[in-house]
Amino acid sequence: MTRLVTGLITAAFAALLSCSPCTAQSLQRLSVESFALSTDTTRPRVDTPFHLIVSLRVRERVTEINNIELPLLAALELLGDEREITSDSHGSQYREVITVVAHDAGALAISPATLQAVDARDGRPKEWYTNDLRLVAGQSPARIASGVRSALLAIVWILAALAVLAGIGLIVLLALRAAANRPRVVAP
Repeated sequence: MTRLVTGLITAAFAALLSCSPCTAQSLQRLSVESFALSTDTTRPRVDTPFHLIVSLRVRERVTEINNIELPLLAALELLGDEREITSDSHGSQYREVITVVAHDAGALAISPATLQAVDARDGRPKEWYTNDLRLVAGQSPARIASGVRSALLAIVWILAALAVLAGIGLIVLLALRAAANRPRVVAP
């Protein structure tokens, strides 16, 4: 029984240490003015790169922004990203441009990016979210041309197969007519 009590006390102490203010202290203190997710096009083309843009405006002058989590981009291929922070007398502007490409046509749902920081206005740790994005990836002209070319090639192969079958049928028909027109020899 004493082992159980000792184990419970140890577990409670470990839990108390893990949720102490030290996790909030590792977060930046920020006054978030705006946090948005956008793109350079609402109708991206398949196999054509486009950009997702994460923008954050804070009142503080900072040299880096920590704890931004980008959205999951499972339906897109990530080609790279560029980050920049500019500061002026009114605060800092963080901008991250993510270059991606869609390989399949159709609807794309991109979830929000998140930021975890201590709100400088009230001193509490908070989480901010951008907007989500709904895009529709359309076929690229090269992929449409490739599809049309494949369809035409399939039609040509079907017509060639039908021509071969018609030729074989004609040969069989002519052979049957020739056999029917031959005089029959009847044995006496």
